[in-house]
Amino acid sequence: MSPGGLLAGRVGRPHGLDGSFYVTRARPALLELGMTLTVDGRATTIVRRAGTDRAPIVRVDDCETREAAALLRGADLLADAASV
Repeated sequence: MSPGGLLAGRVGRPHGLDGSFYVTRARPALLELGMTLTVDGRATTIVRRAGTDRAPIVRVDDCETREAAALLRGADLLADAASV
């Protein structure tokens, strides 16, 4: 477990132009649509969930461009243990 929450995965490479990104080291049960995550120190909500459990694609509500997704690459996605 990581400080501040459960590690749901890490931001991978961007997918498309809308701010979506692949998730590496994903724990699919922690990446459901509507879940709140902490990314780069900010709380945010999953607004898109696509791909497969093996290669999930996620977009969070405060990431709206490919460039924004690229800036987050490598950041931990932390889920609140209480919401699981």
